[in-house]
Formats: sequence, structure tokens, C-alpha cells
Amino acid sequence: MDTRWFEDILVLIEEGTLSAAADRRAVTQPAFSRRIRAFEMWLGQDIIDRSSNRVVIREALKRSEPEIRAFLQRLREVQQSIRLAETAIPRVTFATQHALTLSSFPDLIKTIEGLGVSLNYRLRAANRDDCISMMVRADADVLLCYETDDEEPLPLDQRFMRIVWTKDRMVPVVGGNLRYSVFDSQPLPPDTPVVTYPENSYLGQTLLRHCPEWQAVYRTVRPICESAFSAGVREMVLRGIGIAWLPMSMIWQDREAGRVTDLSSVLGSCVLSVCLYAKSSHLVMKDVLQRLNKN
Repeated sequence: MDTRWFEDILVLIEEGTLSAAADRRAVTQPAFSRRIRAFEMWLGQDIIDRSSNRVVIREALKRSEPEIRAFLQRLREVQQSIRLAETAIPRVTFATQHALTLSSFPDLIKTIEGLGVSLNYRLRAANRDDCISMMVRADADVLLCYETDDEEPLPLDQRFMRIVWTKDRMVPVVGGNLRYSVFDSQPLPPDTPVVTYPENSYLGQTLLRHCPEWQAVYRTVRPICESAFSAGVREMVLRGIGIAWLPMSMIWQDREAGRVTDLSSVLGSCVLSVCLYAKSSHLVMKDVLQRLNKN
């Protein structure tokens, strides 16, 4: 038996359809349907009526919702108590957006340690969508990700806590010998080499939606390289391969040392919120987020 089946069942009850439940669980509908079938095999009884053209959740399952929630809560409490009994320092798994791994995540560790909280950290870096999926699947305890100020928080239910931990900015920078070129006017010359993010990536979409200066030029410049890996983008900037938009938290030391030139006065910038999500049932991280939020 996979205890995550019970979380699938609760989402199915809340959403009412397999497709909507699958979207919330960050899996395809066929994969979600197979998990429901597996639960039914374990239970020895169907929980949804498939005899009509639409899926109907059986009333017996709906009536069992409070017991399922209580069972999962008790299971989490037992799991956490065992972990705490085994070691005085609990291990916490962080799903962290790639761009935040080299900048905000080390600062977050220092801040948490400064609160007098000792943790063993497990870092799982991935793109934003995969980080969200890890959090939804309970493969991570904490999600560290970017959000823009005008977008809605992630559609996670009341079981999750959210705080805005700090602010960041996407800024255009240039390094290497390319710094000595002239970039003091709009628009950029058509042959300007630029390291870009894929249009379907979070940072690529963010620039297109929230940075008018980038919207005005991104079709006309020379995209010398495309990469979703911001640490690699930074290295290309430092070597003078092209202009790129990078998080200030990643590039500020290079700017202070004179290794890059900040072009945001000409090309604009984009404000980002660094957000933390954690399950309220994780008592250690609930306390940490509450204390971080007060600070």
C-alpha cells in the first residue's frame, strides 16, 4: 500500500473529476487513474462509478473523508516523532529552483541557523515546475521558488504555509570584453549577442511578461545561446559571450568587484519575490517559517 493514495483520494473528492485531480497532483490523467485503480485493488472495492459517461465518486468514499484526513494527519505525526527520536537534528528536504540554489539557498541556511534551529539539509534543485511537483507529491518538505509580485500564489491548499522571505531582481548585465561596447541607448543594436532563457521557462516567461524593455528587443537581438541554467548563463556573461538577465542575488558580488556592468538603467529590471512553502503538518518548518515571517 502506498500512503500517497489517500492523498490522491482526498484531492479527487475535493476536485470531483479525475482530470482536475490529476492536474493538482502534478501527474497525467492516465497516471492518476492508474493510482486510483491501484487503490481500488488494495481496497477490494471500486470507489468511483464508471458505468456512465462521467465518473461519479461513490458516497461511501465521501463519507469517509474525515477519517482519511485524520488517518493521514496521525501518520505524519508518527513519522515525525520517529524521525525526531532517531536524531536530535531533523533532516529537511528542500525543492529549490535552480536560480536560487547558488544565491538564496545558502543565505537561507545561514538565516535558519541564526535562529538557533539546527537542521540536516537535503537539497533537490530543479526547474520551478518540477520543484512544485516534488512538493505536491510530498517528495520535499519545503519549496523555495520565485514569484512575481502580481501573480497569484501557487494553488496549494490550506495544508501549506507560504511566506515571502525576501526580494530579488532580474537585471541585465554584461561582462568580459563585451563591457567595453556601448549599450547606452534603446533599442539594442540587432547584432548584440544575448544569452537567453527558453520562452517556456519560468525566467523566460517572467521577462516577457514583466520587463517591457526586454519585450521591445528580444526579437531583434542575436540569441547567441539559450539556456535555462542560470549558473551557466552567469559564466557566459563573465566571459563576455553575451548580455543576459540574471538575479541580482547571483550577480551582485561580480557587480561590486567590477566583473560585470549593470545595464538596468537602460534596459530595465524585474522585481521577484523569493517565496517559501512548507506543510503546516511539518512542525519544525512551520515554526521556522513563522519566525522568518516575523523577521
